[in-house]
Amino acid sequence: MVLTLGSIASGSDIAHIRYYNEARSFLDLDSLGSGNLETLQALCLLGGYYLHYRNSPNMAYAILGAAQRLAIALGLHRESPVRNDHQDPEISQRHAIRIETRRRTWWSLYCLDTWASMTLGRPTCGRWDNSTMNTLFPTALSPEDHFATSLRASSQFCHICNRIQHRFAQCTRISIPEAEALDRELQEWHNSLSPILKDTINPPPRITVAIEFLRNRYYNVRLMLSRCFLIYIACEDPKRHVPSQLEERMMNLCRTIAAEAIDVIALHWVPNRIQVWNSAWYLFQACMVPLLSIAMQNSLGTGELGSDSVVSWYASLNKALEIFAEMKLWMRRSDRAPDIVAVLFQAVSQGAEETIRTPSVTDSLFGLPDNQLTDMDWNMFFYDEDISHSFISLA
Repeated sequence: MVLTLGSIASGSDIAHIRYYNEARSFLDLDSLGSGNLETLQALCLLGGYYLHYRNSPNMAYAILGAAQRLAIALGLHRESPVRNDHQDPEISQRHAIRIETRRRTWWSLYCLDTWASMTLGRPTCGRWDNSTMNTLFPTALSPEDHFATSLRASSQFCHICNRIQHRFAQCTRISIPEAEALDRELQEWHNSLSPILKDTINPPPRITVAIEFLRNRYYNVRLMLSRCFLIYIACEDPKRHVPSQLEERMMNLCRTIAAEAIDVIALHWVPNRIQVWNSAWYLFQACMVPLLSIAMQNSLGTGELGSDSVVSWYASLNKALEIFAEMKLWMRRSDRAPDIVAVLFQAVSQGAEETIRTPSVTDSLFGLPDNQLTDMDWNMFFYDEDISHSFISLA
């Protein structure tokens, strides 16, 4: 599995299939009973990364669930009873490495499962329970052990995300005070990060990918917390429901976070298949906010192109399309996020220019009438290699 993901990061989009087939020959149902730490780590890479890259999210979700059961069977949810205070320094060091490997495997699985489940909108399923689980956070084995710093920060972040995910899985809508409290907690976590994890100029090379992933996920989770209120208002009839000051504040916060997320990805994305795959997904998520905002303005008949807010939304979308165009060489052929954003951008722009109504509960998709949607040749958009370039200068 290391070679599988490594071949993708190296730039090949074919070699990973051969390595995956080799790995799969060893990772069968019998491997779940092996009681082997290396097998568990392979399952983490398979279910936490690779199957998502292959667009098999349900299989990935099932494998991570099996990996968690295997981890608990191995006792990784409890702090190891092995002591590392042996008089012989060499033996003591071996014990420390063994204990730390167990901790890092457990917390890596915890983070992978949290991020994957949040992406899929799945409940937590008792991922962490303070009363039965006591594994300590990773501890640095040396001053240069930045892996421990990074994984520790990710684990603390995922504790907050776990609660957010549990709240969103409930049947009732999250309230604004709840969302604001969780958002403050996320910001406090971010402010407390080690300077190493905030260094955007000269970060330690071996954790550059981890820093970028963590940064993107931070903005995405904050976006999720505020975006739901934007969606709630978008689904209301604007003639019957006037947003309150609190709702306006949450919608503005959502738009600010989305713009910041686009700016950050534009500044820090790295030309690497693994990192582009990750960054492009979060960029796509951020683009939905200005797209929906323009559509909402159009539905109210207040989407004038001269408005400062609307101009900033158009600027963010144009910047995102430029980034997508630059990322194209490192994206999979099946990735259609740039095309989807470009098509929707065209739709809402047309709505702004021609005063076409855009979505509410009773309206059609992005202001286009049903007959226009059914007559449209969508293949023209999703198979045109240069479509995202075509709309970069829409505004």
